[in-house]
Amino acid sequence: IDCVVKFKSEDGKLHEEHRPLLQLAHPNDDYSHHEVQKIVSLDDEYGNRSYVFFLSAKVGSNEYAHDIVAFEIAGDSLRPLYNYTIK
Repeated sequence: IDCVVKFKSEDGKLHEEHRPLLQLAHPNDDYSHHEVQKIVSLDDEYGNRSYVFFLSAKVGSNEYAHDIVAFEIAGDSLRPLYNYTIK
């Protein structure tokens, strides 16, 4: 399964990442496909915008993984802010 993440940088140009979102947050780990359930954007009092991705994946016959990952667009790249795992 190929994962393509498309986003616009601060200068308005369209960029693409061809790897799973969790692999952007954890580059040394091997993550399979997670479905994006929801994306929420948050603006802070300084005008910075961050994006929170709610992800899920079926990891067993009756078992699911759920993750919340926050990113920001810094220059021309999507950069992880912090990571949470929900059990």
